[in-house]
Amino acid sequence: MTEIRVLRTREEKAGTRALYERVFPEDSARFLDWYYQDRCSDSIILAMWKDGQLVAMAHLNPFVMRTKKGTRARVYYIYAVATAPEARHQGCMAALLRRGFQLMEEAHIPFCFLLPVDEAIYQPFDFHTVCDFQTTKATDYAAVQQAYDVYIEENDDYVRRVQAQQAMAAEADELSDSGLPAHPVIMARILSLPDFLSFSGLPEETDRTQAIHWLRQQRIYIAEAV
Repeated sequence: MTEIRVLRTREEKAGTRALYERVFPEDSARFLDWYYQDRCSDSIILAMWKDGQLVAMAHLNPFVMRTKKGTRARVYYIYAVATAPEARHQGCMAALLRRGFQLMEEAHIPFCFLLPVDEAIYQPFDFHTVCDFQTTKATDYAAVQQAYDVYIEENDDYVRRVQAQQAMAAEADELSDSGLPAHPVIMARILSLPDFLSFSGLPEETDRTQAIHWLRQQRIYIAEAV
């Protein structure tokens, strides 16, 4: 029997840590302590069970995205997409992503994004490359606001989490970019088109292809690890 669950409480999410450790052994216990205590506090985790065993998951980590025009929207960064080795090539990831798309669209999320190891994996799911991933975090938020058309809002949660990640990186180099692809990029998928049009200011006759084209034309700043 296969079941997909939407995990929202901290206790439920903590049950996925063993799978995280198994699939991503490069991440330290200290990072995971912080990740499951803080970063996961407002995230959504989609998890798949087969015959009572957790076999796959995908984390939806929220950010607030802003435009230079002043519009803002909640978006999700898809992170820690993982399948246990014995369950791979059985459609687990595809099923989790489809459930995630449905969930986010129902919540009026305009788009989601991810940092792929291989772009070809996500192209069949209507993800499109929209910008480079910034491997160096900017220290001047005002400069980001001036230089970019679309960027992540530096609210209190954002600032606290970035400071925690930087502190860990400074002490142990835990969050270095050594695990990134040679040329890391950001891929995006349009979810709720009406909400994307409200966010972007595009006319109501705009279709999804045109919406992605608009996003590609923007100067986008994303340098967030999780």
